[in-house]
Amino acid sequence: MNFLIVGPGNSGKTTLCHALAGLPLPEEPIPATQGMKGIGRYIDTPGAYIDRPAFYQNLSVCAQQAGAVLLTVAADQEDFFYPEGFASLFIRPVIGAVTKVDLTERDLRFAVHKLIATGVKGRIYHVSAWTGYGLEALLQGMEHAYR
Repeated sequence: MNFLIVGPGNSGKTTLCHALAGLPLPEEPIPATQGMKGIGRYIDTPGAYIDRPAFYQNLSVCAQQAGAVLLTVAADQEDFFYPEGFASLFIRPVIGAVTKVDLTERDLRFAVHKLIATGVKGRIYHVSAWTGYGLEALLQGMEHAYR
């Protein structure tokens, strides 16, 4: 089953998709994702889709082809907010992940609060695609959300 990965630009979605799929991580900075693309079992989405409500329908339709939706926010992102209740857009289970936890010493409660405000229920995972921290727990959580 596929999983839809959604989040703002620069939240590490593409790198996370590579890590979850067991693929080598990109060595160079990744240009912004321009359209939805499959990476293994994961559907990477453009961060710009969050900024433009006209694209919400695209996300909603694509989520119907997925078993679950993963909403991400980077641990070092202070200036981004999902629309409140954003998770209600999806008919599939929605889980959350704070990405890039290796890049900051900040208290992650702010990022977790952003995800809770979107409507994410249950556990929110803290992960780093580069160090592998939290990836196994996230994979298990995604599989469990699908069941």
